Amino acid sequence: MKAENTTAPWPAQLPPLNQMEFGQPNMGDPDLFRINANVPMLEGLKYAADVSEGLRQLTERLAFCVNYGEGVYLNELRALSLLADIATTITRSAQYAIQSGEVQP
Repeated sequence: MKAENTTAPWPAQLPPLNQMEFGQPNMGDPDLFRINANVPMLEGLKYAADVSEGLRQLTERLAFCVNYGEGVYLNELRALSLLADIATTITRSAQYAIQSGEVQP
């Protein structure tokens, strides 16, 4: 029987998220929210996936309401925008952290 190398490769050590601000209620207003620096990337991406799933669920519910002639509230549409902004900002934060070349093999 031939011996095989059973050493698995080390997983890449991902950099933490970059700090990014978001959430301008009106153009020109200061940002209301921030993705903090040094948050583990996998934690941020998990949260972005959860927010995206909530965004999908709310969109499906609103589509059902519109299809059956029920009213849609402005705050529901604003919630869609905020959820999309959160998911996008976390994802971009991860993208910029990876692009900065800090991923370690």
